[in-house]
Amino acid sequence: MKVNAYTTGYLTPSARYRVRQLVPYLEKKNVTVSEMFSSAGAFPPSGINNQLIWAAKNLTENALKVLMQPDADVTWLQKVMFSKHYTFERFLKNPLIFDVDDAIFVKNRGIFAQKIAMKADRVICGNIFLADYFSNFNKNIDIIPTAVDLSRYDSTPKTSNDDIFYILWTGSSSGYPFVYEMEEALKVIVDKFDFVKIKIISNSPPDFKLLQYGDFEFSYWSEEIEFSSIKNCHLGIMPLPDNIQTRGKCSYKMLCYMAGKLPVVVSAVGMNNDVLKLGEIGFGVSNNDEWVDAIETIIMSKTLQNRFANNGRSAILNNFDVNIIANKVHDSFSKLV
Repeated sequence: MKVNAYTTGYLTPSARYRVRQLVPYLEKKNVTVSEMFSSAGAFPPSGINNQLIWAAKNLTENALKVLMQPDADVTWLQKVMFSKHYTFERFLKNPLIFDVDDAIFVKNRGIFAQKIAMKADRVICGNIFLADYFSNFNKNIDIIPTAVDLSRYDSTPKTSNDDIFYILWTGSSSGYPFVYEMEEALKVIVDKFDFVKIKIISNSPPDFKLLQYGDFEFSYWSEEIEFSSIKNCHLGIMPLPDNIQTRGKCSYKMLCYMAGKLPVVVSAVGMNNDVLKLGEIGFGVSNNDEWVDAIETIIMSKTLQNRFANNGRSAILNNFDVNIIANKVHDSFSKLV
């Protein structure tokens, strides 16, 4: 089976984790995936001049792509080709699978997303919330979460000592506002426990108001530390507000923590709640007092840390490992061929 995959960019998380990491596993099932990632990017930069340049590059690039589409059995579209608009998707060859892992429909009243869904032969959704929405426009829905390559975590050694207990947040700096909302809780924790530090892994340093330099450590994210940065921490946090945008998120940060055998404390929002139901892996919280109580409870109990860590890894192995997800994606493709 030959598949043409159109993704939003080489470094975008959705392209890396929902498409590219599955390619070698799909090859084992005789599925050859040719990825055409957007060099311009599907989403505009800041600044009007930069946006005009981006738009010209994106439109030119995608026009060439649709004119020169290689022969394939399936077209796999990850998200959208031009931000918030229905453009070249209409010219992609069928059968078409539309792969969505975010609530992209909150932009432009969702009209572009609805049109792509109606054009597609199937829609792959990263969680139940997205599936419920897109089932209004396409009845052929597959719910397939984002894969985690558990073997990469298992093969990465833990090199840190346990003199410092690291609470980890990792992600794009666009998520910093969520961390700032719980900064007061983090400050309470580091003031109470002198052996606890906050670890931040991102593309730029945070601008905390309460946490001082000695309270946290920052490292720039890179592929080289993607797995070790998680393995060498002790607890993972994922704060989120509760809104349509966040209910569309696929809890990938949480899943990566679990793969690295970290207990988790997460906002009780959207798919986070579904993952928490898989077993004793951590706590779901809704306010700063609950953040403090949950984190403190885990810090104080080595038994609980080990239980949550082992249960979290088992949940990944049984539900989200790349081998399982590759099988599900293969099955989705097979329904169209």
